[in-house]
Amino acid sequence: MLFAKNVGGIDGIVRVFAGAAMAASGWSFALPLSWTIGLAVMGAMIAVTGLIHRCSVYKLLGTSTRRQA
Repeated sequence: MLFAKNVGGIDGIVRVFAGAAMAASGWSFALPLSWTIGLAVMGAMIAVTGLIHRCSVYKLLGTSTRRQA
């Protein structure tokens, strides 16, 4: 079962753009393959948390940037 959404609107938008930029930077610069793969994976993870509005780190810390209804 999925946990409750805990990533707010602005936070989610920032995560999507930051994740995309991080993933793209791996291919944009002349970096070793391990760095390229690492940036792509971390960027994808950050972007996905922004898209699905759920962050496991926020869950572990018991915090949320989402408004309560």
